[in-house]
Amino acid sequence: MERVTRVNQIEVTASGVVQVRFEKVVVDGDRVIASAWHRTVFEPGTDFESQMELVNANLVTLGEAPCEDVEALRSHVSLAHTPERIEAFAKQKSGETV
Repeated sequence: MERVTRVNQIEVTASGVVQVRFEKVVVDGDRVIASAWHRTVFEPGTDFESQMELVNANLVTLGEAPCEDVEALRSHVSLAHTPERIEAFAKQKSGETV
């Protein structure tokens, strides 16, 4: 049996927040024995690599496999976090009118 964590769903909100659902599965060959979810969000301006390191460290602490194949997720975050969205999100967070 093997534990695998993979990106299951990527959702981008109007403000540029990228919401991610990971699927944690236990597989035996081609058969899924068990599965559960793990979630995180990437706010505009978040350092993707640092946050993925934290997510993977948390998964390992929970006894799960780290998610290693994140290239599509990295691309989505990069596309969603435009300089304009990062600036607007920072203003919104600080209470400034956007």
